[in-house]
Amino acid sequence: MFQVDVPPFLRLPPELLRFVIRALEPRSRSCLARCCQTLYRTVSAVQWHSPLATLQAISDREYGSLQDVGRLLFASLLRHARHIRELEFPDPSVIVNGGIGTLSASASGLVAFDAGGLDPYAVEDTDVRELIRRCPMLRRLSLSDCVRCTDSSLLCLASSEQARFFDRLFLDRCSEMADTGLVALLSKTPHLLHLSLNLMPLATAIVVKTIAVTCRKLQNLCLADCDAATDESISWVASGCPDLAFLDLSECKNLTEAGIIEFVRIRRKTQHAYAGFKSLRLNGLDAATDRSLIALLTGEYEDVLEPWDTSRVSVSLETLELANVVNITHVAISAISCCMPVNSLYTLNLNNVGIPIDETSVENTRKSLISLFKQQRRIKYLHMAGGLSGAVETKVCEAIAENLASLEGLDLSECELVSDDGSRNIALSCRNLVHVNLKGSMGISDGTVQAFVDQSNPIPSKLRFLNIGLCNKITDAATQYLCNLCTSSSFDSKGLHTLKFSGCFDITDATLNSISDCIVKSHNASTTMSDALISGSLRLLCFSGCHKLTSSAITRLTSFLPHLESINLYSLPNVTNNAVSLIAQTCPRISSLVVSKCPVGDVAALAIARGCLRLHTLYMSFLTQLPGITHDGVSTHLTDVGVRALLENCRALKLLDLSRADFISDDGFAGEDSLELQILTLRACPRLTFEGAVRVARRCPRLHTFDTLGCFLLGPVEREQLRKIIEG
Repeated sequence: MFQVDVPPFLRLPPELLRFVIRALEPRSRSCLARCCQTLYRTVSAVQWHSPLATLQAISDREYGSLQDVGRLLFASLLRHARHIRELEFPDPSVIVNGGIGTLSASASGLVAFDAGGLDPYAVEDTDVRELIRRCPMLRRLSLSDCVRCTDSSLLCLASSEQARFFDRLFLDRCSEMADTGLVALLSKTPHLLHLSLNLMPLATAIVVKTIAVTCRKLQNLCLADCDAATDESISWVASGCPDLAFLDLSECKNLTEAGIIEFVRIRRKTQHAYAGFKSLRLNGLDAATDRSLIALLTGEYEDVLEPWDTSRVSVSLETLELANVVNITHVAISAISCCMPVNSLYTLNLNNVGIPIDETSVENTRKSLISLFKQQRRIKYLHMAGGLSGAVETKVCEAIAENLASLEGLDLSECELVSDDGSRNIALSCRNLVHVNLKGSMGISDGTVQAFVDQSNPIPSKLRFLNIGLCNKITDAATQYLCNLCTSSSFDSKGLHTLKFSGCFDITDATLNSISDCIVKSHNASTTMSDALISGSLRLLCFSGCHKLTSSAITRLTSFLPHLESINLYSLPNVTNNAVSLIAQTCPRISSLVVSKCPVGDVAALAIARGCLRLHTLYMSFLTQLPGITHDGVSTHLTDVGVRALLENCRALKLLDLSRADFISDDGFAGEDSLELQILTLRACPRLTFEGAVRVARRCPRLHTFDTLGCFLLGPVEREQLRKIIEG
């Protein structure tokens, strides 16, 4: 018998083969797909699970307009559709109206579909019906943020054959879905394992009761900011969902401490041993107190707070989020350390936790944190913004440095007692850090930045996101170290991605020139092609308030950042019309731009309209440019001409702030076509009339916030009428 000699690479288990392919860059994936049919099918399935990398590769070859890139990618999706099993959309340019129906007709083998990354208004009931009809193998569906989907989508899904096989369902922020559709669908999904209903204003407690009765295999339940979560409804979940291990009750205002205690009592009664949770998200929950938190962790709900019996807890907590919780003390922090197995916690969020500010409580909290870090050495993500009422200081930082070597994300923003002594130790010891937020930690200086990128350290820095805004001790000296991370790379996985200097008033052009020089040097070292495009790794820049920066240094840097997506130039007196024009020309992928309180006008607006077609957020308020005319006849200040150009060309614009624009009138917003604007701020625009404001509101069917405060031609009566038009 003839035997085919299968290469060793293809003998790998399918899941391991997919893991290897995911680690490859887009160009390498394309080469691998050409080897044989087996690899072609496998690469296609992996590549189109998340098309962001492919979108970037297409954009690198030909920027084009937003619509052009979307058409190219959509055509590729259709060409590979028969191989797709899982699909998500992180970029809203991919799908146009009716596109989901067209795609689902070809991708009949879809098992998982995530529409959460699309534009909130792109998916409608008809699209969902087509998806359900065309994809009989569908088992996982995410419609998060699809605000035009209603109960009709849910009723269609409930009547389909695949409903009873669904194991994951995400309906976060679907504000038009109510009890009728939710109850009908959830009563047909007995095998559901993961359900997310965050921020669904029309859902009531009957939905949660249906979950408890039908979804008895449920393991993950998210009810953040949902009025359906009440003391009574979660007691039904306690008895009906014994396997629940992931729970999100953040911002649930209808829950009380007594309700949480009762939930634990019923849960403990229905289980042979209290199973605990793998993940607890209780952000902003008023019912989160010392007693209720200890009860959730240990199953102990009696009046005595300690000692705690954890012998019956069989599940190790991996994620605990308590951001903005104000009703706990150091006792709860101590319980986190004492109630859990050693080294079980991976994520801890204590942002803005309101610990009592008396000296004894603060000192006890500090000791509890140090003890916690000694017990939980595998923490990867630690958030302590606000400093826990002053408990976070040098000793706590030293404990982090000594124990949390695996740390990847750290938020110490607004920690006033953190100094270089503590932060340097963290920087030198925690070399796996990727995300670091030190905004507003006034004790931080250049020494900390130097430690993060210390080249003499045998372990290279992995830092990609750095926020040192409002750290007014940062100077240009920091950048001689920081620029080493600003490499030349077109891939999102390499080099510094985000750099925020907002409020660092001592930063000058020397900082930006150092970064530019390093990008050029990195580019020259990595390629032999002298004409190859220089592409820095930076995607997000914030220079708000750095008044010493000049246009020449900013434009030189941005000329090396063709993939830049966001830049904040708020209140920079040296940023001119010409500077913004150059940025718009060299950075076509910008989606967020802030030039408020800068001397710019129509010249900049016209350049933005020509070059930044992906723009969805634009702040051009309180502009300081004096009236004038260029030699081309274009106004140097902002007028109706610039506003019309922005609205006609930047079709993806969602947020626009033109406050205190003294020379724009109703004519700037004239037009018949509809706009995608959702937030429009026109404060103190003296020429805006009520008739003009009404026309603007009617051109924007998705507008939900229209701020006209200070427009003296609109009185209180007119503003109330305008509000009714928007809400109606």
